[in-house]
Amino acid sequence: MFQINPTNLLKLLKFLSLTRVTKPYIGYIRMDITQEGAKVIQMDPTETLAVIAKINSNLFSEITGEGTIIFPVTDLIQMLKTGFKGDPTVTVSIESNNIVIKGSKGEKLSIAMPSMAEVKYLENVDLVDKEYGIFSQKAVPAISFLVLASDLKTAKTEKLKFQYSPDKVILVYKEPIMTYEKPLPYTKKVTNEEASGEAILDYDIINRISGIYGSDPIWLGFVKNGPILFSRVTDEYKITYLVTTEVE
Repeated sequence: MFQINPTNLLKLLKFLSLTRVTKPYIGYIRMDITQEGAKVIQMDPTETLAVIAKINSNLFSEITGEGTIIFPVTDLIQMLKTGFKGDPTVTVSIESNNIVIKGSKGEKLSIAMPSMAEVKYLENVDLVDKEYGIFSQKAVPAISFLVLASDLKTAKTEKLKFQYSPDKVILVYKEPIMTYEKPLPYTKKVTNEEASGEAILDYDIINRISGIYGSDPIWLGFVKNGPILFSRVTDEYKITYLVTTEVE
C-alpha cells in the first residue's frame, strides 16, 4: 500500500491519535490512502474531539496502492518505538486482514487490523483547505491566531478557558482560590469575521497538544458558538483538531 520512514509513521500516529506517553486520545486511526496522500476524518468515542487531516504524498517514500487501513494505535506505537531501528523505509500493506510492516533489513511485523466498527468515522464532510488548517465547512473559524504549542502549557487542572477578541487571546487557569491569566503571543492572525467570546475545554486535550508539538507553531481558531480548532500545518501535512467547548 505504501512505503514510509518508520520514524515518520510513528510521529504521524502520535499526532493523529494525540498520544501522550503511552495513552492515545483516539485508539484507532482510519487512514484512506490515495496516490495524492492520505486523509483522516474521525472522532473519539465520546465525541469530544474530531481530527481532520490531509497527509501529502511527500511524507511517504512511495504509495503503491489505494485503500483504507485502520491502525491500532497503542500496540503499533509500542512496536515502532523498539523495532525497525535505523531502517530508512518500511513497507506497509494489508494481508488477510492483518497490517503487515516489513523493513528493509528483514524485520516483519504482523498485527490484526481492527474492524470498521471500532472507528467513529465522519461521513459526508465537506472539507475546507486553508493555509491555517483543514476543517469542515460547518466549522470555519471566525478568527485564528498562530501561537506556539508550548505557550499553551499550564499547571494541571480540570478545565481551561480561552478568552478571545479581534486582537488578542488569553488563556485562563482557574482554581477555587486562584486565577491566572496568560495573554498568548501570536505571530500571525487570520480574520474571517469580527468576533469575541470565551470557551472552556478539558485541560487534558490542551496538555496533549502542547506536549506533542512542543515549540512548534500551531493555529488556534475560534468558531462562533462552536468548537475550538487547533491546527498544525507543514509542507507534509495539515492536522486539525476540533474540540467541543463548554460555556460558563
